[in-house]
Amino acid sequence: MKFAHVLDAEMVQEWRPKYINYRKLKKFCKVIKNTALLAPGQQLASKLAELEEEHDFFDELLENLATVNEFYRSQLTKFTDQFHALVAQARSMGLMQKYRPADFKDSPNVSPEVF
Repeated sequence: MKFAHVLDAEMVQEWRPKYINYRKLKKFCKVIKNTALLAPGQQLASKLAELEEEHDFFDELLENLATVNEFYRSQLTKFTDQFHALVAQARSMGLMQKYRPADFKDSPNVSPEVF
C-alpha cells in the first residue's frame, strides 16, 4: 500500500488540516525530478526552473512544519492543563498527597507546583 493511502487511512480526521500535506510536497518533488531530466540544450532554463521549484518546495515544507509544530504545542498545552486540573482534583478529594513521577519532574511543560 502506498504511503499516502496509509497516511490518509491512519490520520485523525478532525486533525487533517494539521498534518503535513504529503501529496502536495510529493508533487513538488516530482516536478523537481522531471525538471532535472530535461534535454541538455535546456540545461540553463531547467536549472533556473529547478531552483524556483526547490524554493517553492522548501517554502511549502516550512509552512507545513510550522502548522504541525503549532498544533503539537497547542495539544501539549491543552493536555498539560488537563493533567494539572486532574491532579488538583485528586488532591482536593484526598486521593493523593503529592505526585512525583520521575519521568515528568524535569519537563518544561509541567509546573513545579504539581510536584
